[in-house]
Amino acid sequence: MKVLHIERMTNLAQGLVVAAVHRGSIAEEMEIECGDQILSIDGQEIEDIIDFQYLTAEDEFTLLLEKADGELWEMEIERSYGEELGLEVQAVSPQGLKLCKNNCVFCFIAQMPKGMRGSLYDKDDDYRLSLTQGSFITLSNLDNDEFERILKFHLSPLYISVHAWDSETRVRLMKNPKAGDLSSQLKQLAEAGIHIHSQIVLVPGYNDGEILEQTVRELGNLHPSVQSIAVVPVGLTKYRVNLPDLRPFTPEEARDILTKGESWQREYRKQTGRSLVYFSDEFYASAGWDYPTTEIYDDFAQLENGV
Repeated sequence: MKVLHIERMTNLAQGLVVAAVHRGSIAEEMEIECGDQILSIDGQEIEDIIDFQYLTAEDEFTLLLEKADGELWEMEIERSYGEELGLEVQAVSPQGLKLCKNNCVFCFIAQMPKGMRGSLYDKDDDYRLSLTQGSFITLSNLDNDEFERILKFHLSPLYISVHAWDSETRVRLMKNPKAGDLSSQLKQLAEAGIHIHSQIVLVPGYNDGEILEQTVRELGNLHPSVQSIAVVPVGLTKYRVNLPDLRPFTPEEARDILTKGESWQREYRKQTGRSLVYFSDEFYASAGWDYPTTEIYDDFAQLENGV
C-alpha cells in the first residue's frame, strides 16, 4: 500500500462512503474504515456503485481513498480469483438515489400512514438498485445516457415494473407520458441479451382482461430475455385520501385470472420448459384455491416479490 500525503484536490469526485468493512477481509487488512471515501479506481473517478463493482472486478487494481482526516491513501490491491474486497458503501452514488417521477394510481407510498421512518417514504426508481438489490424500476425515469449505459455495460438482470404493454394504458396507470416508451425499451434490452424479471401490478378496470392477456403475450415473446412475469394484485390501505377510487379483485375475478393463468403456464411450459408467468399468494387466497406445488414456481425467481 502506498500512502499519499497530499491535500485533497477540489477537482476530485466526492466519492462513495464506506459503510461497513467485513472482518477478515482485504479491506480490513488494508485498514479501510467506515467513513472513508472511495475516490477513484485505476485513475477513474467513481460515479456510483456500478462503476465501483465494474472496476473492482479485476484481480488487481489501484484504489484511491480519502481518510477522515483528509489524508489520501493510494492502495495497490491484489486478490485471489473470487475473493471479495469485503466492504459496503452507504449509497448507490454520492448524489443518492434516483427518485420516481411517476404518479401511479396505485402507488403504495401515497397510501401509507404518517409518522413512520423516513426511508419508507422514499420513492426510488433507480436502475442501480434494480441491478444490485432486485428493486423494481419502471424505465420511465431514465434519461438517454442512463439507458445507453445499461446497454453498453450489459447491466443484467433488471427487475422491471411493466404493468401494461399497451402504451395508453400504461400512461393512464402511471401518469407519466414517458411510460408509453416501454415496448421499445424492452425490445432493445432483449436484443442486448439483458435478462428481465417483470412485474404486473393488476388493477381492476385498468390493466386486467384483454390488456393483461396482451401484456403477458408480448412479454412471453421476449423470452429468454424475459425470465419471469409476476402478476400481483393492487395493494390498498385505509389511508387512501384524495386518491383515485380503486377496489380489490373479487373472489370470482381472482378465480377467472388464475384459470387463465394456468392455461398460460401450461402453454409456456411446453414452449420454454418454465411456467414463466407466476401469480402472488393473494390471488390464491382470494380465490379460495390451494397454493400451487413448488414445481410451478421453477427457480422462485420472484420470491422477494411475494411470488
